[in-house]
Amino acid sequence: MIKSKKKIIFGWSKSHYSKCDYFEASNDEQINDIFDYAKKNHKKIALRGGGRSYGDNTLNKDNIVLKFSPKINIFLFDKIKGEITVSGSCKLIELIKFIVPDGWMLYVSPASQFITVAGSISNNVHGKNCVSKGYFGDYVEEIEILTPDKGLVKCSKFENTEFFYSIISGLGGFGVILKVKIILRKIKTIKIITETVHVAN
Repeated sequence: MIKSKKKIIFGWSKSHYSKCDYFEASNDEQINDIFDYAKKNHKKIALRGGGRSYGDNTLNKDNIVLKFSPKINIFLFDKIKGEITVSGSCKLIELIKFIVPDGWMLYVSPASQFITVAGSISNNVHGKNCVSKGYFGDYVEEIEILTPDKGLVKCSKFENTEFFYSIISGLGGFGVILKVKIILRKIKTIKIITETVHVAN
């Protein structure tokens, strides 16, 4: 069993904080140990990704805050289809740096590139193009999640569908998102179409 640290956790706005038992886990076994510890000690768990949430959804006063930090973040990349499988802890900046050289981009990207994929799904984030392209969750194909009650669950738009859509916008309330398959958008050109409009003043 990995040991916790007594830690003060802040939200991104720095307006709220809480003292908690802070854990970092790198694999399924460690996560399950923390789940068992929480059950035995009647503690609640809040999950933390990049710590960029504006609100207090990753704070958990006098309880457990768990951060998933695996050794590998990128697993499979289909450069033909434009599909990539990454860990939930993969930050968007790492993902973008990996896919852009091969001509791919995320369909939806929020203001901060330092949030995690799991955080993007749990908050169903959006960018400036949400009117035309929707939300981050619209481009998630599959999710592999480790839950305290059901264990490891694989879900998609076609398998465990209700659970799949519950995880999207679920604020991390169902378990630790281990792996995610995401659909990417092809970069057609690096040129930008512009229009110049002259005004009197």
